[in-house]
Amino acid sequence: MEYLEHLLSDILSVTSIVNARRLHCAKEWKYEGERHSCWELQYMASGDVYIHLHNRFYKLREGELVLLSPDTFHVIYGDGENDAQMWVISFSVEGDGLDGLGRGAFTVSNRCRALLSAVIDDVDAGFSCSERTDVPALLTRLRTAPIGNDQLIRVQLEQVLLLLLQSDTCMSVFAGRLELQSHCGQDFLAERIREYMLQHVEGQLRLSQVAQAFYISESMVKTTYKKQFGVSLIADYHRQKVERAKILLSRSELNIGQISARLGFENVYHFSNFFKKYTNLAPSHYRKNIE
Repeated sequence: MEYLEHLLSDILSVTSIVNARRLHCAKEWKYEGERHSCWELQYMASGDVYIHLHNRFYKLREGELVLLSPDTFHVIYGDGENDAQMWVISFSVEGDGLDGLGRGAFTVSNRCRALLSAVIDDVDAGFSCSERTDVPALLTRLRTAPIGNDQLIRVQLEQVLLLLLQSDTCMSVFAGRLELQSHCGQDFLAERIREYMLQHVEGQLRLSQVAQAFYISESMVKTTYKKQFGVSLIADYHRQKVERAKILLSRSELNIGQISARLGFENVYHFSNFFKKYTNLAPSHYRKNIE
């Protein structure tokens, strides 16, 4: 008897692996912003991080996974409280099955976590992973790779992606799709900007410099800071610089010219005018008054 055969269809096919690693994220960690031509899964195995996507900040919590579509600019920050571990898998895929999944987060069960872990373990078995992430070849194939290792990686990763597509109904695997929450991200961003500003009181600071450091627009720097602290970033920066000048004038043996240079002024004249604008005293008169 000849039985009827049913051809199995594919809606997606993983064609290559670019990166797979368990990434330690220190609480004060910031991963430089990037965009790339491949898809990327980011799963929080432990702890929380903030992720900058679509010009907004979101909190990615332990047990949640986000899928980034190609050419999605993103920045990862430690949450400032605890270290975390993120599992990152970057890959290329054929088929349009993933279209529309590039936004939002997913909670995963132990089954999905096991699949993700197996992908990384098999990549470790078949490739050496570069410690640097600013090189084109993040993985180098090993001659000692087990037989069929590539296929194991592909099959397991395809299972994860297919389960993502079924997440609305397959509740035993995914607790469902979530909308990324940004309610606390702006507060976090403002605090980090202020930390950055305080680190640059001795020197010069421009809005463009801050925007570049945090991979956001200058307008976002201004509105985020003003909303959180009720004062503009530059006004606060000037106030902090005046306070630092007072400390140097009262507690150090540096002369006025040395203090001016230390605080990033072009010359003593500019420093004196700046200081007098906020204190109504020239630096030399302020130092005499406190002696």
